[in-house]
Amino acid sequence: MKIEVSNSIISKIHNNVIIDNHHITAGLLKAFEKSYQKFKDIKAVLDLNRYIHLMTELQNQKIIELKMANLILVFENLLSKYLVLQGMEINEVEDLNIQQKLGRVNKELKFIPKNLLGDEFRAGVRNPLFHTGSIPFKSIEEKIEIFNEYYDLLIRIYLKIISVEGCYISRKNYLPELI
Repeated sequence: MKIEVSNSIISKIHNNVIIDNHHITAGLLKAFEKSYQKFKDIKAVLDLNRYIHLMTELQNQKIIELKMANLILVFENLLSKYLVLQGMEINEVEDLNIQQKLGRVNKELKFIPKNLLGDEFRAGVRNPLFHTGSIPFKSIEEKIEIFNEYYDLLIRIYLKIISVEGCYISRKNYLPELI
């Protein structure tokens, strides 16, 4: 038996977009006008093309542990590069664990919910996954819920970094939410 997890919508009118004009009035225009210059300015420094490729790989994974591993890699990559962009020394960033990086990024972006800043992601997901190859004490439903929470957070962090304002389509419920 195999369980595949897919985080995409199968619909003729909605193709898994993050910002659209159907659910968000003038969403694409607003996002483009607010964020394009910032995206251009930091694209090379944050290697945003790599971020997009890593996100595509994450989307294509079907096994929840592989999705989680990719999610962690994308988080580490984006958070580390953002902290260096904000003036931290590379060796300082390398000494931080993923939760500490989230905390430091939140000092700048100021929106990450407290429940996602705790140590659960590192201690309950990252460490067992990378040290044992599994997340042994969580059900598939719990793993999917954790994945969706942090996947949504990752998208929101990216949108904040490139200065998108307004709404986006949440990965938790696929409804418009404020960034």
